Amino acid sequence: MSESKKTKQAPGKRPKSTSKAAEWARSTLATLMSRNYGDTTALINVTRIAVAEAGVILALIAALVYTATRPPIIRYFATDPRGKITALVPLDQPIMTKDALYQWVTSAVISLYTKDYVHWRDQLNSDQENFSLAGWKSFRKDYEKHFIEPVIENNYITSAVPTKAVVLVDRGVRDGRYAYNLQLGITVTFASGIHERSSSQNYIVSVLVVRESDTENENGRGLAIAQIVTQ
Repeated sequence: MSESKKTKQAPGKRPKSTSKAAEWARSTLATLMSRNYGDTTALINVTRIAVAEAGVILALIAALVYTATRPPIIRYFATDPRGKITALVPLDQPIMTKDALYQWVTSAVISLYTKDYVHWRDQLNSDQENFSLAGWKSFRKDYEKHFIEPVIENNYITSAVPTKAVVLVDRGVRDGRYAYNLQLGITVTFASGIHERSSSQNYIVSVLVVRESDTENENGRGLAIAQIVTQ
């Protein structure tokens, strides 16, 4: 009677088939974990790119809305007879520096009170360029009566010099135009060659200067004297 031989497994050892299965399982798990890590990293990168693109799109939308709701800035330019291009400044804004304004006003006032009995007509024509039309019209009548007529009658030669620096009394928009209220002191000397005598008179001159367009006044300054009061 034959006896079947049974193979006995040593204690502590696993069958080869079980070992291979475990290795396959570990390998598969590692592969899955590696794929999942790669997918997660890719997802994070994609999310970051999407957020960045969304930020850019929102910024562009905001810029478009701002541009659409903001009134356009219109700039106008003019050319002088020589073809030089200059920007046109709105009438409710200043156009000249303070020093240039003070210098121009002083020169205009000194010119008004520096006259002679021979050339006074030509001198008045030159003075008129510093005034607005309405300003010159209201100033000239009283000026000719109280200043020019005595110059002619007495054959005067007058000369004016500033004695007090220009003071800015007030400035701001008036009736849609930027305006300056200024004041200065002058001394006028009246000399007569016929009678060989001279005299001097001190005055305080108040000047109102307003913005004007080139179509209103061709002096090229964008400013004109609207009123002068001499005391």
